[in-house]
Amino acid sequence: MNIFKLIKKSEAIGGDGGSEFQALEQDAIISKIDFYYNNHTLRGLEITFGNNQKKVFGSLCEKKKSIEFDKIQIKELKIYYSNFSTGRCNGISIITSDNIEIIAGNQTNKFTTIKNCTLIGVEGRSGSDIDQLAFYYMDKDKMAGLFGK
Repeated sequence: MNIFKLIKKSEAIGGDGGSEFQALEQDAIISKIDFYYNNHTLRGLEITFGNNQKKVFGSLCEKKKSIEFDKIQIKELKIYYSNFSTGRCNGISIITSDNIEIIAGNQTNKFTTIKNCTLIGVEGRSGSDIDQLAFYYMDKDKMAGLFGK
């Protein structure tokens, strides 16, 4: 079975500033995300994969929240944005299968949602902030079928 056919990508949210980035690891899923943010925007991300590889995007400054995905999955993830001149990703909220909720940045009335999944990777655009963000993911049921989890 070609596992890449099972991977989906969320809508890319935010503006077109900064430089493109992408983080996917062969044979590893995201095990931890550190979010750096202020009241207006998502400033930076530190992504840790199951193979302990780390990728950093944007600025690791200001407020910080972390979430680890040991044996939990995403129940709901929202990426927030606005149509204002900033053209950036404003914030993110995650609710896990254990009902842990993480909110980082500003929750605007415009967002994209992914549900019931495992995070595989990330891509977007960044400079000093996260300008644009999208996640690669696999549906929870497809993941269970592959790995018996």
